[in-house]
Amino acid sequence: MNLSEAKKLQIDIIQTLSQRNLRNRHAISKSRVRIPSFLPENVRCEFAGFLSVKERSNMFAVGYSKVNTTQFRLEIRIRDVESQAGRLALRMKEVLGNDLNVLPVRGLTAAAKAIDHDPMAASSAESSSNKHTLTPGHEEYCKIRNPLHIGLSIGHERGSSGTLGAFFSDRPDGQGDLFLLSCNHVLALCGKAKEKDPIFQPGWSEGLVPKPVAILHAAVRLKKANNRHDLALAKLPDSLKGQLRNETPEDAGTPRKRIRPPVIEPLEINDQVSKFGRTTGERSGRVSSLGIIGMKIDYSQFFPGKRRHFGFSEVIEVCISNKDMIKSRYDEFAREGDSGSLVIRELDGELHALGLVFATGLIESEKGRREMVAYCSPIESPLKINGHSYYFLEHE
Repeated sequence: MNLSEAKKLQIDIIQTLSQRNLRNRHAISKSRVRIPSFLPENVRCEFAGFLSVKERSNMFAVGYSKVNTTQFRLEIRIRDVESQAGRLALRMKEVLGNDLNVLPVRGLTAAAKAIDHDPMAASSAESSSNKHTLTPGHEEYCKIRNPLHIGLSIGHERGSSGTLGAFFSDRPDGQGDLFLLSCNHVLALCGKAKEKDPIFQPGWSEGLVPKPVAILHAAVRLKKANNRHDLALAKLPDSLKGQLRNETPEDAGTPRKRIRPPVIEPLEINDQVSKFGRTTGERSGRVSSLGIIGMKIDYSQFFPGKRRHFGFSEVIEVCISNKDMIKSRYDEFAREGDSGSLVIRELDGELHALGLVFATGLIESEKGRREMVAYCSPIESPLKINGHSYYFLEHE
């Protein structure tokens, strides 16, 4: 199918899924819900049955990918092939054949952990190391660094480590207040943190006594469904004006290169991207699926004793590029601790920001290769949060 056909089919399915407030099959049959017409009658009944069951974690996410220069296909992401969503997806696969690819995503969670501790008790590197455990990080990005740069380990005092994504200002010319950007669950603990709470560099997982470098300023509130972003801003001290740059880290083995603001430019399947993250450092990847609607990410770790999932739309899926494949249990573009990493791409010889890594999941590809993929939310400049505008920091 061509791109317009794939998008139309995606919209048809998503519009149907949005009617899941109908409680039973009888109500669905009597309503005006339009179950996709390409499905045969028996599968349409299964679809109606799926709509009538409310499972909080039963994910049925729909995006699209590119097969060749002219042909596209639908991409469906589920949690488990044995779930009701999984069985329905496989039945749809029987109907659509090569026009649909179904992949289960396991361990689909926010790419950072919440941990409870008393920050005042971490009076030494030894005590800090004993209290906080996390995936070993990129050595240079987990140190105390001055000046700050993208890719560094950061975190809230009651959280674990995430990644510093980018720098923003509240003025287009960059002469106003300065802010660092990362994920809500890294800086604001999914809304549980308070405004002006201290943000530390590095995060509390690195076996060091970190330093406060900013204070929590604003966060995009996470809703039950239809989120576009998981992000927050922390205000930096005025003393850092003139010292901060949105550029690739020097530790990347190549000269620093300026990163330009996000641009409204069509993103395509298989476009090459890269990121710098607290855990995996620099990694190159490719866009494997676009415009995913209905991604349900597990945030339960931030709500002890509760199951909490947030739904996201317009999600970008990124997998590792061939040149960065690693010989281990699986390939990974990002992993735990990389939440907040800025994903960048090259346009006309310049690097431009694209989005933030906010979740990861383990998939098994059609060829049987296990792969840790990253899920990113696009960012804009100006970035609008709580009625205020923030601008990607530029410099000459």
